[in-house]
Amino acid sequence: PEVRNDVENGLATLIKENYPDAEVLMGTSTAGIAHAAITAHLMDMPMGYVRSGHKDHGRGNQIEGRLEKGQKVVVVEDLISTGGSCIETVNVLREAGAEVLGVISIMTYGMKKGIDRMAEAGIRNMSAYIRKMALDGYCVNLDLTDVKELVHLLRQCSNNLNQYAKKAHQTGSIYEEDVRDLKERFD
Repeated sequence: PEVRNDVENGLATLIKENYPDAEVLMGTSTAGIAHAAITAHLMDMPMGYVRSGHKDHGRGNQIEGRLEKGQKVVVVEDLISTGGSCIETVNVLREAGAEVLGVISIMTYGMKKGIDRMAEAGIRNMSAYIRKMALDGYCVNLDLTDVKELVHLLRQCSNNLNQYAKKAHQTGSIYEEDVRDLKERFD
């Protein structure tokens, strides 16, 4: 309950700070629904959610909850990786006439593909839990330039060694020029 309170209060704070004109919260199906409901309750706001597809019974709604054309909406998501479900949800809401102010998520992986796709769709995302962890000192920004360079060199060496091993396996011998080349690369 303590972590959940931190998360939901973090979502509410980010919405108030970044989307002060929000009128409705909409959760993504299914994981965003509970977070949207709790956060909407904390903020005394209406909420709804967007299904991944139309219902196959009843009215066949894809949007559940009251949404009027022109209402300012913030989408609530639990986790963003490639941005697919967020983009789909935002598109459905836009097609219904909502003004989507942005997306609030508990966490995002920060994957380039997701960031690029969200930017292309004109969607702004704020992430709550990671922000709270950073503010509380659990996240540290490290300069990993040297580690990245080392990983790059190790991959390069590994690829070269694999090529030479494959060649030795196919021909049954190791060539002196290959050994010289490896020594030069390792120096």
